[in-house]
Amino acid sequence: MRAIKTILLSLMLSLICKAVYSQSIASPQMAFDSLTVELGQLSRSDSRRKVVFCFRNTGDAPLIIESIESSCGCTKVTYPKHAIKSGKSGKIEVKYDGSGNLAGKFISKVRVFNNSPFKSIVLRIRGELIDD
Repeated sequence: MRAIKTILLSLMLSLICKAVYSQSIASPQMAFDSLTVELGQLSRSDSRRKVVFCFRNTGDAPLIIESIESSCGCTKVTYPKHAIKSGKSGKIEVKYDGSGNLAGKFISKVRVFNNSPFKSIVLRIRGELIDD
C-alpha cells in the first residue's frame, strides 16, 4: 500500500512539474493577415505581380524565419533575415511571374520555415493565366 502511495505521489509531482515547465517556456507565434491571395485572371504577357504577406509575432519570444521554399521557379521571395521581436510585425514579399507558364489555373505555394512550435506555414497565390 505504501509503495502505491509513493508511486502515485511521484507521478502527480512529475505531472505538476511538467505542466509548470511547459507554461514557462517562451515561444514565438507567426500570425498572418491572410494565408492566400487571389490574383484573378492574368494575361500571360502581363502576369508579373508583387504580393505582400503581412505577419505579426504574437508569441512571447523572438521569431526567426529559418528558410523559405517555393513550389515553382515563377516566384521570387524576400523576407526578413533578422529576428522579429514579440509584438512586432514583418512582411514576406513574393514576386510572381507566370509568363513562362501554360495558360490555366495555378496555385503557387511558399512554405515558411520558422522557429515557432508549428515549424512551418504555407502561403498560397492563386489565379488563372489566360492567353493574350
